[in-house]
Amino acid sequence: MYFSQEQRERLVASHDPFNPRQDPPASGKDQPPLELVECGCCGSFHPATFTGDCRDDGNRFAGEEDVAERLGGRKVIIEYLDGYRE
Repeated sequence: MYFSQEQRERLVASHDPFNPRQDPPASGKDQPPLELVECGCCGSFHPATFTGDCRDDGNRFAGEEDVAERLGGRKVIIEYLDGYRE
């Protein structure tokens, strides 16, 4: 597969940590809100789009303190089994 010079430059720029043209990663406050849902099975909170195993620690939050600690300043919407709370 052949790339044009412009395509090569874009590929290199997108993978070069020292390239000033590259946008810095979004901080927690710049990311869209994450919606967490209380699980009726395990009692923890999972991302609304999560469809895996409740024991997956990367997608399980113990409570509001755990959410704040792990996600920093990112805005979170938590849906409890009895309604919404932000």
